[in-house]
Amino acid sequence: MTADGAGIEGPESASTALRRAAWQAAAGGGLFGLCWLPFGLAPLIPLAFLLMMLGLQGARTTRQALWLGALCEAIRYVVGAHFLLALLAYSPLAAVFYLATIVYIVPMGMLSWWGAFQLERWTGLPRPVGLALGYTLFEKLRSVGDLSFPADLTDHAFGTNPSFLAWSDWIGPFGVTLTMCGVALLALRAIDAKPRRRAALAWGAAALALWAGAPLTGLLAGRAAERGSEGARFRVGIVQPATPVADKLDPARAPLVWDELKRLTLEAAPGADLVLWPETARPGYLFLREGEPPRDPEVAAIARAAGVPILYGAHLAEVEGGEAVALYNGAALVRADGSFGGWYGKQRLLPLAEGVPFGRLLGLDPRQRARDGQHRGYLTLIGNFTPGPEPTIFEVGPARIGVLICYEGMYAQLARTYRQRGANVLAVLTNDLWWGHSTFAPWHARMIASRAVEEAMPAVRAANSGVSSVTDGRGASGPRTGLDEIRTLTVELTPGPAGSGTFYTRYGDWVLWILPLAPLAAWAASRVRRRAS
Repeated sequence: MTADGAGIEGPESASTALRRAAWQAAAGGGLFGLCWLPFGLAPLIPLAFLLMMLGLQGARTTRQALWLGALCEAIRYVVGAHFLLALLAYSPLAAVFYLATIVYIVPMGMLSWWGAFQLERWTGLPRPVGLALGYTLFEKLRSVGDLSFPADLTDHAFGTNPSFLAWSDWIGPFGVTLTMCGVALLALRAIDAKPRRRAALAWGAAALALWAGAPLTGLLAGRAAERGSEGARFRVGIVQPATPVADKLDPARAPLVWDELKRLTLEAAPGADLVLWPETARPGYLFLREGEPPRDPEVAAIARAAGVPILYGAHLAEVEGGEAVALYNGAALVRADGSFGGWYGKQRLLPLAEGVPFGRLLGLDPRQRARDGQHRGYLTLIGNFTPGPEPTIFEVGPARIGVLICYEGMYAQLARTYRQRGANVLAVLTNDLWWGHSTFAPWHARMIASRAVEEAMPAVRAANSGVSSVTDGRGASGPRTGLDEIRTLTVELTPGPAGSGTFYTRYGDWVLWILPLAPLAAWAASRVRRRAS
């Protein structure tokens, strides 16, 4: 071949390799997006990781690694977050929100791919391993801070396949991610060893064993003794009122909403130890007045008529000197005799919609502004909620209940805090009506399986328009409602065991501490090789 021919063939070969890498990155992102949705495809996540790793191997420069990472993450969110477009029914700005979400995630993907490429250069760590470490690290970073939104954690996808979460009570959410990445890495070794048949079969068998490990151990444990099979039974009557958005926003409709809540509560109460209402089910505000014990006469009257405690979602307004100083998206308990049993203010506020990110640093703390005499009144607090003072545990019979409001169910740390404080049941109060009949509601409903398995305690869910359900401590879903049904659902559960909780409860995200070991080991090995040569 001539020099000219070689000069032509090189660029063509590089171009072909880059196109193949782009297709692999795009396919990996697209498949991951599908696995994230409630279609039961989550067991294919290792294949998505494998395609991503193959795509990264095709990068020859840092610029290519960045571009491939951007392509993969953009397609993953275009597919996986398409339900955001359901908000177009309320505002054309939903399209902007959809694009902003993609823009939010793409830089993280670019950094994970770039970091994996650079780690290989600096330490000799194979870039697929670096991608596994970087992807897991960025999952953790998406779980902290005022802008956090950890909806797309790998373990959340397994709500439709909870048997794959069987190790979560030991390894937590990020351990699930590393496990799936480990399956992909073993499969990649099998592909690389293809010319050596026995080696390829051995690596492939190892990948299959790791992939099937959690479901098999979960199956064996379930047959030996179902977790939570002993102990007091606790019955919860769930109210699903399907209150329309217009009725929630119109004070004139409040009497009709109260009548419906009372009717459904009386229907759910017989035989129940607790009646559960969804997020912001209570019309109007529940006022917390300075110097007065909290009380809620309207709900108290319904609780006395039903003869059962009511745990319900409400907007709570804290009042000092006749002025509102804080507004909470929260929950409260009224006992069967009408007495007040405590309240909870949501800890994790939805960025922008509920609270201004870094508001206190920017001087936008509503409590401080009210005390300074600025922007007083309830309307100025809408969209600027205050985080609640601390997680609250509601005691009802044998149940010690920790409440998660709406997307708080995405935060493993909050559920872990509840378990450390003695909770043995999780209650999720949410209003998913905004999302219509998109894939959001069923996906959101199954996400709680991760929290239930991590803490080995059941979770009961009350959703305004569905899906209301119960999930046991192994992640298995029990009876549930459909979307837009106006109905009640009575479920029975066994509160989680007493004690210090699971290994994950005690030690948290310990798997993240092993992430630096791989690059350090690769760097040390490269130093030894240099000295030996």
